[in-house]
Amino acid sequence: MKFAFSFAILFSLGALTAPQTVHSGPVVEEAIPSEVDWFVHVDMEKLRASKTGAAFHDEFTAIIPIPNKDEMPIDPILIADGVTGITVFGTMPDFSQENLQPDAVVILEGTGDLLQVAKGLVSGMQIEQPEAIVPVEGDSNGILSIQGGEIYGSFVDENRLALSKTLPSLQNFFSTYNGQSTHINLSERFAIYSGDAASGIFFGAFVEGLNEFKDLPAQARILQLTEAVSLQLGEQGEYLNLLTSLMTADEQTAAQVSEVLKGLIAVFALSNPGNPEITTLVQSAKVSLNERTVSLNVSYPVEAAVVWAKTLAQMAKAEMEAEKAAAEAEAAAAEAEAAAAEAEAEAEATAEPETAG
Repeated sequence: MKFAFSFAILFSLGALTAPQTVHSGPVVEEAIPSEVDWFVHVDMEKLRASKTGAAFHDEFTAIIPIPNKDEMPIDPILIADGVTGITVFGTMPDFSQENLQPDAVVILEGTGDLLQVAKGLVSGMQIEQPEAIVPVEGDSNGILSIQGGEIYGSFVDENRLALSKTLPSLQNFFSTYNGQSTHINLSERFAIYSGDAASGIFFGAFVEGLNEFKDLPAQARILQLTEAVSLQLGEQGEYLNLLTSLMTADEQTAAQVSEVLKGLIAVFALSNPGNPEITTLVQSAKVSLNERTVSLNVSYPVEAAVVWAKTLAQMAKAEMEAEKAAAEAEAAAAEAEAAAAEAEAEAEATAEPETAG
């Protein structure tokens, strides 16, 4: 089954930053190594508690079909309701390497019931296919090697599951988690981070090192003037707020970035005339400058976001129905072809053999 989830934010800056990292409050700093270049965090409980998140949850869970237990042993709705937080972090990859090894760790936080179900599934797989999931030799953190080292995982505690594509990344996480190495300090690394519980933030981003990339798209070249970028998304009152903050090397560069952002807003407004939703977004966009940090704040009415949830869910449902219809048509065509071939074979077998002249 294919799940499609898309959410268009106004500016290309936000769209380019969002996939890199996300973070929101509260973030458990003690679980994130100090040397990371980016991290991701989504507060799923706060997201579901927001009007926007509740709308997306209700609309999309309503279109999820009942899963085939052989293909999907856990009901996806149980997962959606049981996950309480997602954190992803790592270092900037070296794209010049031919065999790129991603240095990233995913921490899934969930209810005790959900994690217990996951543990039961792992135990069942270890019984049925003991060679597929094996403990890492000499490890004291319960790390398991899955499918011959394709992925590594460990149940950190009754509410957390850690996963990584590389064993050293997961071991480094445990070194930090167990207090053997230093963890990140948000107030020192990126002071613009908002961990205020009243801010309503449920999704965010933090990344450093984008200024080192030489082949960024033209619309993202502004990132080469920054030392760090954060993106935070949350709901407060009747508005969904997107806050993008860019920290630069000095105040002069910050002023330059501020003017570039204002120019992008103006261009975006001129290139999308007559669209009331775009007009609302552009009018709400505010660029502020504080020493060497530039902030862009955009607000979107929650009521309009709820409409987007319904629209996107309808689009996803139509896509799933089209895929299902295509699969059924393909299966029917294959069955008809097989039946025709079988009938032809039977006709040939029952035909009288040719006699020699």
